[in-house]
Amino acid sequence: KTQIATIEAKQKEAYQPFQDEEMEEYSPALGPDGNTLIFLSSSLRRGQIRFIQRTGAVSFSRLKSEKLYHIYGSLRLSWLPDSQSFIFDSVDETDLFHQYRALYEFDLKTKKVTRLTKGLRAQEPGVSPNGKNIAFIANNGASQWLGILDRETKVYKSLFRPDLNERLSHPEFISENEIAFTARSFNGEERVYLHNLKTGATLPHFLKENEMRRPKFTQKGLLVTTTASGVENIAIADLVHDTLKPITNTTTAIQSADWDSRTNELIGTR
Repeated sequence: KTQIATIEAKQKEAYQPFQDEEMEEYSPALGPDGNTLIFLSSSLRRGQIRFIQRTGAVSFSRLKSEKLYHIYGSLRLSWLPDSQSFIFDSVDETDLFHQYRALYEFDLKTKKVTRLTKGLRAQEPGVSPNGKNIAFIANNGASQWLGILDRETKVYKSLFRPDLNERLSHPEFISENEIAFTARSFNGEERVYLHNLKTGATLPHFLKENEMRRPKFTQKGLLVTTTASGVENIAIADLVHDTLKPITNTTTAIQSADWDSRTNELIGTR
């Protein structure tokens, strides 16, 4: 209560809802070219990938979105560097009795969808800066592991396997050789980890924080969701000094976000 009262006592922030208010919207991903935005929406059990195209520095919140593709059970979208294609995860419904997530690539020009994985139970893709590799979380019974997939050859390898019952989430390249992700322990603590592809080392960060989620690398820095205020808010994470710089201060939680440097706006799920 004290933390919420402190937040409420500060100046209220201005949030502008998007135009498609009849749907639940989440996981926004701004294209590298700055002109495109994709996000997930859901109504009842089904979902959609929605798309907005803009010219100039108009706010995406003022523009209507269009449906790109029907999906089921998607968790995340991740752009390729040319802003012409993106990677997403979705539940494969071909077998009514065995439904698993897989990774797919969507081409904006052709509207073609290409399946990238099979049998991995892969989810939450994160594309490397050069577009050659895709980090993902794989499910294997009661355990998960961090993997990387070569986009061209479809060859994958395991990078990190946590202890049993630890849950991994949201791998994000912060350079060609470094992947940030979060791991949730059995006692509920969720922290940011950094995996180095060159050395193979996986190191924890922010050991004094109990809940950090959904790292997203942007032009503003590495955005993370943190509950340091008592409510999920967005902060910039400095992995060199293990410091957090809050950029939102709301009592109703912001669960995922991306940064629009053209309009100086945070695009988030609230």
